[in-house]
Amino acid sequence: GSGRMLTILIVGGYGNFGSLLCERLIKTTSHLGSNVRILVGGRNEASAIQLIGRLKKNPRLSFEPFHIDIQGSDVVDRLNLAKPNVVVDTTGPFIQGHGSNKYPLASACVNIGCHYVDLADTREFVTQFAKEMDAPARSKGLSLITGASTVPGVTSVLIDDAASNHSRLDRIEICFSAGLKTKTGGISTIKSVMGSSGRPFSIWKDGRPHQVSNWIGSKAYRLSGFPSRRIGSFYDTPDLEILPKKYPQIKDVTFMAGMESRLVQSTFNAMAWLSKHNLVKDWTRHAHVLKFLSEISGKFLGTDESGMTVQVSGLDMTGQPLTSSRDIFATNGDGPNIPIVPTTIILRNFIEGRKVPMGAYPCDAFFKLKDLQSVVSDLNVHLYSFDDRSPMLQKVIPIDCFDALPKKIVDSFEAGKFQVENFPKFSPSWKISSDHGLLEAETRWGRFGLRLTPVWTEKDGQRNFDEISYETKKSEFLGIPVSVKYR
Repeated sequence: GSGRMLTILIVGGYGNFGSLLCERLIKTTSHLGSNVRILVGGRNEASAIQLIGRLKKNPRLSFEPFHIDIQGSDVVDRLNLAKPNVVVDTTGPFIQGHGSNKYPLASACVNIGCHYVDLADTREFVTQFAKEMDAPARSKGLSLITGASTVPGVTSVLIDDAASNHSRLDRIEICFSAGLKTKTGGISTIKSVMGSSGRPFSIWKDGRPHQVSNWIGSKAYRLSGFPSRRIGSFYDTPDLEILPKKYPQIKDVTFMAGMESRLVQSTFNAMAWLSKHNLVKDWTRHAHVLKFLSEISGKFLGTDESGMTVQVSGLDMTGQPLTSSRDIFATNGDGPNIPIVPTTIILRNFIEGRKVPMGAYPCDAFFKLKDLQSVVSDLNVHLYSFDDRSPMLQKVIPIDCFDALPKKIVDSFEAGKFQVENFPKFSPSWKISSDHGLLEAETRWGRFGLRLTPVWTEKDGQRNFDEISYETKKSEFLGIPVSVKYR
């Protein structure tokens, strides 16, 4: 009811992900019945006060700064003072503690009797969590949720959705690609990413573990929304351990990660090679230099476009081979909102008084694809849903736009009935080919990636599509916008 006050403590609340989480909660909880007090926690109270001053107002949410050092010895005392119903840890790096207390903050939450959620994405931390924390959580009737982040929080939802038309799964491939101008996190994120550089870990290949090294190897991926392919290298995540247990018949599970610039990606690969051969012991000592270099390269080589693809292969319900894909593409620097979607949804469940399962567990398929869509609906975040039998337009247009397209447009594109305007005259012979969310114009000068945006006029809430325009990426085709009209 409206009298109930819920207190949420966000540790690292003024940091990169913490501040985005505060903003998402303001946007997505304005309709709620209960009043919520959010404590913006961390060591630097001035930063918390600064953030609170910047945040938009929401009558249901009140924000207060709260001093807490989760590395300090007085964590339980500080939590007792705050009396939170839920604690969210956004800080990282998520590395297990030493000795018997491997999860100090989660244990402190059990101690004072409050729920716990974190944005951990490191393999050991997430996969060992239930073993250590489930019994204590159940003894107090609490929910302790780890990995409420991109991995496994978002990836598991995409995989579940993609797998829904399959009778058997053989392969799951995930690739994540970050734009260089995207604010992907502060020093702690860079430490977490580079700390594991070159380190061996196992993927799942031919039904058993297979050893590879972090940030080594490369494969080109097509990701929906991007006008050109992106390169991914092996990257260790909790999914690589969770998925083979969840789908026992699976033969291959791989996770690749990359940066949009091949130059930056090659630099990562070289650093990983140096670590692998013990020529550099620890890159985290150079985190500040690396952060500076990534900001500089972002200025000259990058965009603010990030995305991911989840590709699930196996057999459909009739026993025929099928590959289904679920892609996310974020522009205008909105990519960093994706990791906070799972936590936003979990907190909304607590705020709305919905039942959150008791115990300690990773955030695995905790919500549905439509929930993800509703949390990011006001952002430049686009979802694509298709399989290898889908019509061409479904592979290259976000799911909500595709669903609104008239059938005649889809059919005319499928039949190749469209005319092209503004295409550079010096290249008369060309054709469009579409393959996994990427459209390419094949010309005598080579292949060029095209980006597709539906154009419509809206009348009485109805969308009328009269053309679909392609836009070429500046660096790829002299920056000439190309519009394609169907006829």
